[in-house]
Amino acid sequence: MEDAAIKLAQLADEVRACTRCPELVARRLRPVPGDGHAHAHVMLVAAAPYGDEERGGRPAGASLLGELAALVSGLGQGERAPLYTTALVKCVPRDENGPRDALREECERCYGYLSREISIITPHVLVPVGEDAAAYMLAKLLGECPDVRPICLRVFETPAFRVTPVPSPAELRAQSTRERKASIEQLRALASRIQL
Repeated sequence: MEDAAIKLAQLADEVRACTRCPELVARRLRPVPGDGHAHAHVMLVAAAPYGDEERGGRPAGASLLGELAALVSGLGQGERAPLYTTALVKCVPRDENGPRDALREECERCYGYLSREISIITPHVLVPVGEDAAAYMLAKLLGECPDVRPICLRVFETPAFRVTPVPSPAELRAQSTRERKASIEQLRALASRIQL
């Protein structure tokens, strides 16, 4: 049986060679594969990689985790469960005006990569970050998307793992002070429960 780390390395090579989205390929610096523990307990899924991840060759979702940790004191402190970070799309989506949201068809073209990451890693908890990532992932995994706007920390069960959407840092910052305080408390509780 082939080792999960070897399979993830092979998948990362495929992502780096991908040309499925001509517009993204024309404007990218480099594709950004996911990275982390090959048998991660928790998989964090961003909507798309950040520009600094693309420029610095960091794994997709790494900046997002750092940004969440800065907003939610205590997140990422202490002993952490094995973690893998990735994104729905593996290139920073941009057009002539700069970065933009990923298009549904771009998510569809990249879904095979994400699906393989999930199959190889078999996480216990899948954490889509932000409304767009949550809506896309829940529709794919459940066959329909329950209303997740605004995101509150609900747990959705699948036969293989739990899906717990969380708000993105931008969504947290856009909340009222009262809503943000409640969301941060929920995030702290979740982080403690799943050792994030």
